[in-house]
Amino acid sequence: MRLILLYLLSFLFLLGAGVNAQTESESDIINQPMIGITGGLTLNSFSGDAPKNFGYSGTAKFTFGLNGEIPIGKGIKIGLQPRYLQSGTKLVYDAGKDVYIDSLQADLNYISVPVFIKVLAFNNVTYFTSGVDLGFLMKANMKTIQNDTTPDKDISSSIQKFNLQVFFGAGVRFRIGLPELNIEARYSVGFTNAYNGENATVTSFPARFTLGGFQLLANINFPLTKSAKGR
Repeated sequence: MRLILLYLLSFLFLLGAGVNAQTESESDIINQPMIGITGGLTLNSFSGDAPKNFGYSGTAKFTFGLNGEIPIGKGIKIGLQPRYLQSGTKLVYDAGKDVYIDSLQADLNYISVPVFIKVLAFNNVTYFTSGVDLGFLMKANMKTIQNDTTPDKDISSSIQKFNLQVFFGAGVRFRIGLPELNIEARYSVGFTNAYNGENATVTSFPARFTLGGFQLLANINFPLTKSAKGR
């Protein structure tokens, strides 16, 4: 997964280098408060303890919400990104010879509030970002992968209501008239134990694990104070 992130970041840097002919003055869009929408894909997974012969794997989910940014210096912004975040993971049991039985999938939905700092680079086209993500659990379900007829089990009482992650990433900015489009790759690491139960067995998740993974986001931002200059 780290190799995937490296490829994504390399692609963003090359993309930024290819469009760095844009010029923006101090009064242009980079130094204005921005508000917009965000959305994208997540590939999250648990990491930490797992029962014997079990392993974690990620599942692709969606996220969407709002994005706000305020400049605090030349090429530096702070931002808030309240959103709805879907997360999931699989707990796969290896019975040997690539036979998987009693495998489980957990789907966790959060109200997520990333607080971040963004630093522009490479002629203000590429940027780096880092921050903390405050997650508030909305619901959590678990199901057996091999048996689609089994109803989902509510495991909200076994998952901590609050989840803290630290993230870093990089992206590229595009001007599309008045709005600005950001394409960003992000990697997050969980800092809180997501489990809130005891006596874990083969049919439940273990007592210590964190939630983190990759995100590929697209943000469309609009300036609040001034009109964007045409190119």
